[in-house]
Amino acid sequence: MTFENPIKVLCIDDLPEMCGMLKSYLESDGIEVETATSVTKAKELLKQNFFEVIISDYQMPEKNGMEFLKELREENNQIIFVFCTARSCERLAIEALNNGADLFISKDGDLGERFKLLLVEIKKLVARQRQETQLKENLRKSEEKYRLIVEKLMILGSITRHDISNKLTIIIGFLDLMRGSDLSESSKKWLERMDAAAKEIRKQIKFAENYEKLGSMQPTWQIVAELIPSPESKQIALEKNCLGLRVYADPMLAKVFGNLMANTILHGVRTTEINVRHEVRDEGVIIVWEDNGVGIPDNEKEKIFERGFGKNTGLGLFLIREILAITGMTICETGVPGKGARFEIFVPREKYIIRGGD
Repeated sequence: MTFENPIKVLCIDDLPEMCGMLKSYLESDGIEVETATSVTKAKELLKQNFFEVIISDYQMPEKNGMEFLKELREENNQIIFVFCTARSCERLAIEALNNGADLFISKDGDLGERFKLLLVEIKKLVARQRQETQLKENLRKSEEKYRLIVEKLMILGSITRHDISNKLTIIIGFLDLMRGSDLSESSKKWLERMDAAAKEIRKQIKFAENYEKLGSMQPTWQIVAELIPSPESKQIALEKNCLGLRVYADPMLAKVFGNLMANTILHGVRTTEINVRHEVRDEGVIIVWEDNGVGIPDNEKEKIFERGFGKNTGLGLFLIREILAITGMTICETGVPGKGARFEIFVPREKYIIRGGD
């Protein structure tokens, strides 16, 4: 196994002779080695130089190798750490590995064979670590490239929507002016169709703006009861039985409940009651949105979440599912046709908490 850049090793042993032997052996294979006879000296060398591997004895003055290992790992220093010690026992080896050591080798027996084994294992560990480092760096570069592309697309989308909205405002303005003109009945019908199409385009632009924001912001803990809007109609009674429930979700979660309210008012036809509550299950919590409207036919229960399905834009419920999916939530409709709609939002166990006082 060959390396483009030499492996850099720090050897720690309170016996200078052992450090010298190990240094000579490793350097004969092209490995660069620095030595220290105490943890204190090793720390000084770590501050001054870059090392990929630490080979440490266990029993040393001031601080032993295990204590040094624990200290490094507590500092989140993931340097390869190898014990090479005369103290060979299974208990010590298990303790070392449990505390983050990468390898434990005993000095007992033929020292030349032990050094040969040590060399082979160090090369394997370094090769794997360098590969992982390279993969992480490639991933970081890819993420940065992706971030820049997304930023450019968002800027382009924002400018495009702004320009289209301005032109659309002019079109709608002219349509309004035309209404005051002396038009034939057929012309008035065409005018209404053009006005409806223009307003539909405006809705599509708003949807594109909302969809672009999905996942762009860090999820936050949100109080569900505060996100549920009041119905515009006084003929609809809203009952909220989800006090204390907080969920970890995209900041656009409020649009989920806003769209559910709009869906109920628009499609419920005869809705007079809306009940929102939560039901705790072993695997998580279910947020139930239930009304007493006309309900949803069995053959449409899944289709309603598809983009473009429905009598209007067909985007509201599609957007709801997309927002919830960002933090692993799901939604389905389980109501009885003719008796009302029932939407169930499933929130995984780690994504909700219930606190009193909210």
